[in-house]
Amino acid sequence: MSRAPRTQATTGWLGPIACGALLSASCAAAPTPSPATPAGAQTKPRSLATLARYCVVRDASSLVASAYALGTRHPISVPAVTGRAWVSRRGQLPERVELDVDVSSARARSEWLTRLARSARFLDVRTHPKARFVGRAIAGHDGVLQLDGVLTLRGISRPLRVDVRGRRAAAELRAEAAFELNRHDFGLEPGIPYEWVLSDAVGVELRVVLHPC
Repeated sequence: MSRAPRTQATTGWLGPIACGALLSASCAAAPTPSPATPAGAQTKPRSLATLARYCVVRDASSLVASAYALGTRHPISVPAVTGRAWVSRRGQLPERVELDVDVSSARARSEWLTRLARSARFLDVRTHPKARFVGRAIAGHDGVLQLDGVLTLRGISRPLRVDVRGRRAAAELRAEAAFELNRHDFGLEPGIPYEWVLSDAVGVELRVVLHPC
């Protein structure tokens, strides 16, 4: 993945975030040390009751996961994204972010791939209908807001660190992310013959719009 260009930071939540840029993320099997927090960044947790709450606009938000088989990209759309973020009323870093993805809404371009994606061998939507990310911002630097948290998918939880870029328009917050997960970390095993040709990496593209709620 290419490194996002260095851009001029703005003020406010998504305060360190440059307008209209792409996000990146990394998922590891074990937590990694947090980078040094720049002067002025908010790190001490406070009561959520003292913070401004923003909610994800479901109809304006989406997630697309893609895997490759024999060099062909196979995207799976998961449109049902909800969640909340708690932000300092002074526009500092969010104390907490919660995102829920209804994986039972997953749909591919073909019916057979939709069935495979939802099956017990892959997303197992009957047993685990939702994926969830919970985290908070730990730093804002170089035009990037870094979220550190835990992703739970298919009943398996792994630490996830996400570098976010986005923009603010009036009271509306927008953010986009592009990152990769190793499907084996979450038990996504489609079985033979698909296992022979499917890439280990699953690309994720996330776009969310949040309004005060």
